[in-house]
Amino acid sequence: MANNSNGSSDADQLRLRATSKLTGGSATHARASSFDALAVLHRLATSPSTADGALALLHELQVHQVELDMQAEELRESRVDLESELRWHLDRYDLQPVGCFTLNRDYVVQELNVTGANMLGVERDQGLGQALDSFFVPRGGAALRDLLGSLRDGLAGTKPALLELIAGGRGSRTVQARARSVPARELYLVILTDVLN
Repeated sequence: MANNSNGSSDADQLRLRATSKLTGGSATHARASSFDALAVLHRLATSPSTADGALALLHELQVHQVELDMQAEELRESRVDLESELRWHLDRYDLQPVGCFTLNRDYVVQELNVTGANMLGVERDQGLGQALDSFFVPRGGAALRDLLGSLRDGLAGTKPALLELIAGGRGSRTVQARARSVPARELYLVILTDVLN
């Protein structure tokens, strides 16, 4: 490919002209700009002096389009796989035989599984946004706050706590609470297990 008087090749000039044509309009005119760019490319391909460069650029654009199509297909497949994997993990979370809760730093329930909702004696949606410690007798709520406070203070290996849970008017029951902190997300993970008397 020939170089022009300022040392750049015809392909470089062609790319520069096409780029300036594409970027010259606003985002709302992007579709029109694409058609304009194709018209410029067609005009250049029909001129003997720029045909080689235009055809090379057209080939490059076609290869790039195929690459983008392949990447888009891979992304679609990855998304389907990730959604399937997420569904699997959510199903496993819901089917756990223990109550699983995600709490914020104010002990408010952000997430809970089906078993957890049953332990609290509420529908799952009713448990969201409630302070978990409010479902325990006063000393049980205080013990839960102490357990989570020890995690907040950075005490590793905190021992599980035995708490008395008030389950939606069905009396009380003793549960064992285990917890861990997720500092990066400022959350607590709490697991409640029934204690057989």
